[in-house]
Amino acid sequence: MRFLLCLLLAATAAHAQYPTKPVRVVIGYAAGSSTDIVGRVMADRLSAYWKSSVYVETRAGAAGNLAADAVAKAPGDGYTLLFAQNGLAISAAALPNLPYNAERDLVALAPVAATPHILIVAPDFPAKNVQELLARAKAEAPAAVDVMGGRIAYYFAGMPVGLPLAKSGKARALGVTSSERFAGAPDVPTIAEQGLPSYSATLWQGFFAPSSVPAELARRIAADIEKVMKLPETHEKLAGASVSIWAGNQAEFKRFFAGDIAKWRDVVKKANLKLE
Repeated sequence: MRFLLCLLLAATAAHAQYPTKPVRVVIGYAAGSSTDIVGRVMADRLSAYWKSSVYVETRAGAAGNLAADAVAKAPGDGYTLLFAQNGLAISAAALPNLPYNAERDLVALAPVAATPHILIVAPDFPAKNVQELLARAKAEAPAAVDVMGGRIAYYFAGMPVGLPLAKSGKARALGVTSSERFAGAPDVPTIAEQGLPSYSATLWQGFFAPSSVPAELARRIAADIEKVMKLPETHEKLAGASVSIWAGNQAEFKRFFAGDIAKWRDVVKKANLKLE
């Protein structure tokens, strides 16, 4: 009994001193992507808060599943974290043969952002709004032609990528995917305003750890992320990256993640999709 008590006290002391070495944040999307941009902001802010090195490791590919698999199988010591987004829940719901199980092998820590996408087109693209884009697509079905010609007619970009392009004039914004207008682009109408009233979608992003991380340490890391999210400089950095902050705790994020997987499972079932 005394031996077990000593072990518990030692573990508690180790968690209280966390981190004592560099923390690795694995991101499953290419450098310069929306998730990469936000993840790097958070790695920088956590490094400042912890006064310890936090570095990003890019493992792009397979819709983020290469990174998720690597973290799921990493040691549960709190020094390998995953910064992920919607794709994690969609894959968990739609792809039954993944080499890891997101619900079993990963634990949600804390949310960071829930930001709409922005629909952009080239500055000289004929469609001036979503209705004109839909009419053009129905009349001409240009997607295949554009793909074969090495061109893309339109793109639902993450806000950190798409909004700067629109503001610089390199692209033109037709709409945002949230139910309300994005604060950083108040002149860009929602897609819902443009004849699709039920349309709403956001890109959420947050931190995960291997499920083998002790619950107490997971709570400690989650609480630290929550504290960092409340700092004015974090708000400033994320706003500068065109991000909508999602302030929430670990319990809320856990419930949300489970619910999001269930939502996408329902979508897959109703659409009768058979995915490998």
